[in-house]
Amino acid sequence: MEWSCISTALCRRRGSMFSERQQRILSCIASTRQPITGQEVADLLNLSLRTVQRDISRINRSQQIVQSSYEGYSINAAMLTEVLKLDHTKNEGSNAASTDHALLKMLALASQPIDIDDAAEHLFVSTPVLERSIRMIREGLSPYKLELIRQRNKLSLKGDESGKRALMGALLIDEVSGQFSSIDGVAHYFKGMDFERAKATVLEAINRHGQRIKPGYARGLIINVAIALYRMRAHSYIQTGKPRKQQNDIEHEIAASICAEYATHCPINPGAAEIDYLASLLSGQIEPNDSIDAPKATADISDLEKAVKRVVDKAFGFFQLNVEFSQAIRNFSMHIKALIERVDAIQITDTEMLENVKRNCPFVYELSILIAQGLSEAFHIHIEDGELGFISIHVGLLIEDTLADEKVHIVLACDQYQSISKRIRNEIEKRFAGVAVVTELDELGREDREVPLTDLIVTTRAMECTMHNAVYVSPFFTPSDYLKIENAIGLCLHEKRAAQTKRLLEPFFDDRLFLKRNVQNEHEAICLLGQKLFDCGIVDDGFIESVLQREQLSPTSFFNLFAIPHALEMNAKRTMAAVLLSEQGVSWGAERVHIVLMIAVCADDRRRFMEIYDTVVNSLCERRRVRKLLSSNTLSDFLEKLING
Repeated sequence: MEWSCISTALCRRRGSMFSERQQRILSCIASTRQPITGQEVADLLNLSLRTVQRDISRINRSQQIVQSSYEGYSINAAMLTEVLKLDHTKNEGSNAASTDHALLKMLALASQPIDIDDAAEHLFVSTPVLERSIRMIREGLSPYKLELIRQRNKLSLKGDESGKRALMGALLIDEVSGQFSSIDGVAHYFKGMDFERAKATVLEAINRHGQRIKPGYARGLIINVAIALYRMRAHSYIQTGKPRKQQNDIEHEIAASICAEYATHCPINPGAAEIDYLASLLSGQIEPNDSIDAPKATADISDLEKAVKRVVDKAFGFFQLNVEFSQAIRNFSMHIKALIERVDAIQITDTEMLENVKRNCPFVYELSILIAQGLSEAFHIHIEDGELGFISIHVGLLIEDTLADEKVHIVLACDQYQSISKRIRNEIEKRFAGVAVVTELDELGREDREVPLTDLIVTTRAMECTMHNAVYVSPFFTPSDYLKIENAIGLCLHEKRAAQTKRLLEPFFDDRLFLKRNVQNEHEAICLLGQKLFDCGIVDDGFIESVLQREQLSPTSFFNLFAIPHALEMNAKRTMAAVLLSEQGVSWGAERVHIVLMIAVCADDRRRFMEIYDTVVNSLCERRRVRKLLSSNTLSDFLEKLING
């Protein structure tokens, strides 16, 4: 594909896997035949260098699309073409979703009913396309307790003020999700309002009371408080609401301070319900300036902590996880307490963190869904996906010791003279502590600790280097030596993961459970594969219904590539997997997947589910591998490509 064609394709690709800013960065790099530096890209697009670097890192998350050298950035045209082709199948739905989002935003921000024809012209779509969006967005308003009212050719939203604000917050936060630039990018939505002044008012009030915003919450909190002030300017106030138990707490003091300060710039007149609302936004999202990471237990959280622990214990017991988490559960309970207090006012809607966990720690994601379901039932609350992202971080911290990858075992066979071996060991342990364990041979060839197996030998002795897994380094451990070891460790990890995938997955596949056909949707796919498992005597007749129930909690689809449906119960007669490949793709909720891998797990393998699930998901996350897998005509061919790439 020519560079100009790449640039044009990106510019036209509305709603693609890349954000608008990422498309601009790719187009900028593709528009020149010579490498371009990050600073040059930043200057041309009026961005910071850090923003450019971070976006390129995100672009390259699954495939190396942007190449980097000492001369600057360039485009890997073949890789980008492949990604764009795979992404093409979802573009039509993505464009429609983009129109739905834009229409909702217009309705949420409008102070008067909007004209349908004017809206179509503003959004650059035809009236029939807008009519489709009107039908689609009605269902999406129910979580906010809002109703779309149509009178002749006019549209408006009907419902409580708190619901309108929650919808505005969700839409605007979605605008800045995945971006590392300033939240000031949403300022233009607050017409007639000095967004910078509103932001400064919030931050100064919080600081004046000896508090600060907790890391990770600043973007959502500032946007939601700004929305509240914006609505007050238009005389749209919260009239009623569930009052907080304590109205003399620090959150109420800060809320009153924000309103009083902002009233000096703009005539607003908030009542007690409005102060309650702002206090609920602040709840759980601020902390003392001198706060430490571990909050102290208080009397009013003890009962809640016990209830949270019961939910966590039940979920952990389901997977036979035995973890000591006394302090971590206390931190988690504090988070849930704050969530309960603010749930009626606002919930976090930014799903970036959840998507990160889903991609990199899929079992933590799965476990978090079960825990969130338990919390919803225990406390009678609805938990949004954005909140689930923060819950998943707490869940990951509860089981972090079980998430460690297998390390590479390095044996040093280096000269002892002038502490050469000791210095090389220190450098390796300092730079590769997270992925390697180092054992040192003494002058008699004895190891200083027992290791299960030697993966890599690092040596300064040329005669040792006849072994295939040896790395020959200089006595001074130069930068080139570091790169040799880094490459060797990367190769070892790749080989270990391939061997682990082969060992773990091969026993769970059967030729009778390998299908290659096109089906319409997730329900059809689940019924098809579930029936196959039933016919093979692997599951009972309640299995399909259990898989469908699990799907209702949260879709098991990943990244418009694949889905891993499974039952809520793990009572299969033996652990097996059924595979469906679909060239045209299967409609799966809001996504379209090409590989469906249904897992049935027996009770004896409950503890292994974490390893099986993570291995399957991590093996399927590469788009290039998915394209290769789709060409498989036999199970053996599929497994070969799944294991070895």
